[in-house]
Amino acid sequence: MLFAYGKDISDVIKDLPSPVISETGLVLAWDKEAGNTIYQKGSNVDIFKTPEDAVAYWDKKGNQHGIYYENSNNTGFIPIDGVTLEEVGIGEIANYELRIYPNPTTGQLTIDNGQLTMNNVELFDIYGKKQLSIINCPLSIEINISHLPRGVYFVKIETEKGGKIEKIIKK
Repeated sequence: MLFAYGKDISDVIKDLPSPVISETGLVLAWDKEAGNTIYQKGSNVDIFKTPEDAVAYWDKKGNQHGIYYENSNNTGFIPIDGVTLEEVGIGEIANYELRIYPNPTTGQLTIDNGQLTMNNVELFDIYGKKQLSIINCPLSIEINISHLPRGVYFVKIETEKGGKIEKIIKK
């Protein structure tokens, strides 16, 4: 894994010998020159990576803010000083039991909402594009997302008591 700070990925790759990476390798670059220091948790704004099917997004680990990465068997977290992450939210979030598993998943996803019927379940990709929507769901549903590419997604669940957004990872 190679991480470059303050450069676009094209600047990083042009300085590397060929071949750039193996199938389990990963090159990440954070474009600090873009001027951003506040990011939405789960987004990949200003993060560049190769290979394209690798996973990289802004995340928190304890009190540290930085970049989570994953490619093949390699996963990790790079803390970055001076970066602040904002949580994804939808207003008032109700305190109710919600289980989404397995997470990470390779395709089959179970959403179990305990005691509340789900009025609406939506799945969004990291760019905010809606990938699926299910209305009037029972307490527990299974969703097949094996057709979607690897990456980070957000499940938005709405009930009569409020809503929640949870991050999931598709391997």
